[in-house]
Parts: sequence; C-alpha cells; structure tokens
Amino acid sequence: MSRLPNCAKSNRNIDDRSPSYKLKFLFTALRRNNLTVLGVRPTSYETLYALGGIPALTCLVVLHFDQSGFTPLDRASSHFSNLAHSFESTGSVKLHIIERLQSRNGVYAIRTMDGITIKGLPNDIITGQVFPLDRANDESAYAQIIGHFTVSQLSSFDIDAHLEEWFRKYPYVFGEPRSHPLP
Repeated sequence: MSRLPNCAKSNRNIDDRSPSYKLKFLFTALRRNNLTVLGVRPTSYETLYALGGIPALTCLVVLHFDQSGFTPLDRASSHFSNLAHSFESTGSVKLHIIERLQSRNGVYAIRTMDGITIKGLPNDIITGQVFPLDRANDESAYAQIIGHFTVSQLSSFDIDAHLEEWFRKYPYVFGEPRSHPLP
C-alpha cells in the first residue's frame, strides 16, 4: 500500500483528476524532499528575470484552448485559487518549465523547455496573459497563463532577500515583488 501525502489524505473528496489536486500533491512531494515551493507577486517579466539570478526552476501553469473553445478567463479569475474553475472551462491545463528568459530592446521573451515562446514588456503581469500557440499542422490555438510556481533549495527568506536586493538596484513600478506560499 502506497503512502499518500497529508494533503491527499485530507482531500479524498476532491476529484483526483483536477489540476489543483495534482498540483497540491506535487507541491507536497517537493516539500518532502526539502525543496521550497512558492509563487511571487506581482508576477511580471521583470520578476521572472530576477528569479533567474538564483538556483531555481520556474514553471508556468497554462490553460490551452483550441480555436473553437477560446474563452479566456478574466485576470481576476486566472490564478491558483481559481484553478478548479479554470479546469472546468473548455481548455486543458499544462505545465511549462521556463528554459530561459531574454531581454532585447525592452521586450522580454520567455522560452519554455517544450519550445513555446511568450513575449511581453518588463512590467507586464504574466498571470492572465493570452498568447497564440504555433502549431505545425496550421491549427490555430491559444493559451493563457493562469499561474506559476518556483522550486528551489533556497528558503523563501533567501529568495525574498534576493528579490529585495534585485529591485533595490532596479526599481519596480508596482512595488516590490514578494514570495508567497502555495497550497
């Protein structure tokens, strides 16, 4: 008999196919291996660029739509606390690990390990952003970023200290980004 993490034991009534349940299960497994799992608010391209200065893995949670079912969520609904609602829409939720984030001529480009490129300005908030997906078979498809998480061996205190130092050098328009725990 396999041992379930505490979140799985206490949430047996949650549909085990839902992304929020699967992410909680993933986060619990990562924490049991002494890794810090957190999000950062506000989440802009500049914030993700700052996170690139620490040993961490950042993953985007993305809602994918085909052309016929394209109904993006409003920005207020597109975050982890509404992930179950996001899943009930016509799209499917996928995780995309950020491979690199580059800045050129004031435009940032996120490149994921599976080849997706997302572009924006430094202070653009990425949560809620809708972008086109290029497909080889000429099908039009769209995606929307509904969240992110960062995994690191550093503590949340060390990550916040890094962000504080970064944004002291490079002031941020919306206030200083801070980490927050995820479920």
